[in-house]
Amino acid sequence: MSMIRTFTMLAAMTASTAAYADKPAPPPAKPAEKPAAKAADKPAAPKTALTDAEAQRFYAFFDKLVSVVVTNKDDCVKMAAGVNAHIDASQALLKDASDAKAAGKELPQAVKDKISKKSTDELLPAMKAKCASDKAVGDAFMRLKPPGATK
Repeated sequence: MSMIRTFTMLAAMTASTAAYADKPAPPPAKPAEKPAAKAADKPAAPKTALTDAEAQRFYAFFDKLVSVVVTNKDDCVKMAAGVNAHIDASQALLKDASDAKAAGKELPQAVKDKISKKSTDELLPAMKAKCASDKAVGDAFMRLKPPGATK
């Protein structure tokens, strides 16, 4: 199951999704206490869509990641090495993804739908075939975890 959560973090990094919907709600404030105002309590800025060119760059990254996983679905060592190599080669893109997310940008819905379908139809079945609980594969995917993410 940790591999599925890792993938959802990838999706969250490139798009605004419900990846963190499984987080429990914070406990309610005590009636006598007045909650302190936080920057997080301010309304979020409206999301804007990435340009088509930006969205295609992020989708191409995801498509290659899926290809690495599917190609190596029976060899966890090769899968982990392939995922790590792909991440290493894509550092500039991953920084751009982080910057875009921080700027309130998100993937167009059509690209989100393609990523969701590809992950359901190809990525997750290939990972579950043998390597879903492999530590090296899990560590490789954890490198995609956005800074500050808790899961």
